[in-house]
Amino acid sequence: MIKIAVDAMGSDHAPGVEVEGAVQAASQLGVPIVLVGQEALVRPLLAKHDASNLPIEIVHASEVVTMEDSASTAVRRKKDSSIRVCETLMRDGKVSGVVSAGNTGAVMATASITTTAAPTSWRWTCRRQRPRRCPSRWCSRNCRLRRLLEGRSMSCLTGFR
Repeated sequence: MIKIAVDAMGSDHAPGVEVEGAVQAASQLGVPIVLVGQEALVRPLLAKHDASNLPIEIVHASEVVTMEDSASTAVRRKKDSSIRVCETLMRDGKVSGVVSAGNTGAVMATASITTTAAPTSWRWTCRRQRPRRCPSRWCSRNCRLRRLLEGRSMSCLTGFR
């Protein structure tokens, strides 16, 4: 079974959007999700969605990589960042892939350093949001996950096996 690690602290509206997307993916697609981020911020948001029966777990990461951080700063100084913890989970075989809407350079740099000794080949993908209207009749924040999964939002997917 594929298990996905989501950088819960990645986007500008973190962790709200990531938690909403994780709940939607777990409930509609049945995908097990590991939310990686500051547990004190993530757990209350997850409780609002009544996600106790969903295959979602939280892994604590005390540091956050911001958009202002350089990739080298994120790799060298932020050893307990959500991006680093996600990539470590992947390296250790606990998840099959990582999704982050955060600092692209930091995600790519951390992935290349963390997973260099991995025995399988890794595929990295970056996608940008295209300016267009949402194709659904109902458009809300929940639409962001669908656009992300369809590749129309900015995201970094690393290491899908």
